[in-house]
Amino acid sequence: MENIIEQIFEPQFRQISLRPVSGNNQIKGSGITYRPAPDVGEGYYWVQPIRDLCAVTIADLTFKKEVELNYEHPSFLAVGNYAPPLVPHFQGNTMASYSARCVRTENHLVGYINNASRFRAGISEGGTMRCVSVTMLPGYFRSFLPKCFSVDHQELVHSVEGLAGMITMPELEYLFAQICRVNPSAKYGGLYFESKVLELLSLIQIQQEQQKVFPDTSALDEDTIAMIHRLAAFLQNHCDQHLTLETLGKIFYTNKNKLSYLFRLVYGESIPDYIQKMRLEKAQKQLEHPGISIYEIAHSIGFKNQGSFSDWFRKETGFSPSEYRNKTNGWD
Repeated sequence: MENIIEQIFEPQFRQISLRPVSGNNQIKGSGITYRPAPDVGEGYYWVQPIRDLCAVTIADLTFKKEVELNYEHPSFLAVGNYAPPLVPHFQGNTMASYSARCVRTENHLVGYINNASRFRAGISEGGTMRCVSVTMLPGYFRSFLPKCFSVDHQELVHSVEGLAGMITMPELEYLFAQICRVNPSAKYGGLYFESKVLELLSLIQIQQEQQKVFPDTSALDEDTIAMIHRLAAFLQNHCDQHLTLETLGKIFYTNKNKLSYLFRLVYGESIPDYIQKMRLEKAQKQLEHPGISIYEIAHSIGFKNQGSFSDWFRKETGFSPSEYRNKTNGWD
């Protein structure tokens, strides 16, 4: 019988002296927190198992001495947000890995697919292991998902392969950030984090569907693609401003119609839709912090009054800002 803790994580944890801890040494109210022996390193590796077939993980480890990983593992599929030092390890140890550079950080979104094999990697003294990821055994993505959600596992694998060469999906970066921030109780942790797994998989597959609607971007030169990614980063940082296509065209020295076409070609959505999405993500992120007033949040994303912001937010999410804040912080 498949068991993701026993088959994927315990073999590597034993080799780098990670042991489960309890009480105040845990980083979340649910899941299992592992910490290294004091002479080996510091930090943690947190695992939330789901149905014994899937796991959400967060790792933040620094090693005081060189460690070696060399262990057998079964077939699996994973998607994660990885700090740069880890990326080469996975690229060298998987049957196939697919990497997308993040816009907001130096990390990479990596999807990797592996058959049963042996993983080998070395981490030098002072080396780090930092990542947030979702790992699935075949029982989850080949059996459970198709049975419960009519998901074609081959399409899912193809969607993970579609991460190759992308410059991130902001929705995934935000989702992984949520996984790190939110701290549900042991009673509801499994439910919450499985919802994040399903959201992750749906976002990847939706992105793949959108890519099919528009022509292949491979015909675009690197400078053009880089310009569109700079535009996306600019929109993320200035989503509070009411930017017109004419203004953006002047900033990026490109005809507004061409700029709009190229953006949709690369990102699969229009510039106005992307701006709205960035505003919503920024508002949701700020609502998770009780110290920021709803009035301040409204102004931070370009609304002149709180009432208009509340109406817009409810239309987008189905909740008022206060309801969303209470729900996110477990106050309802």
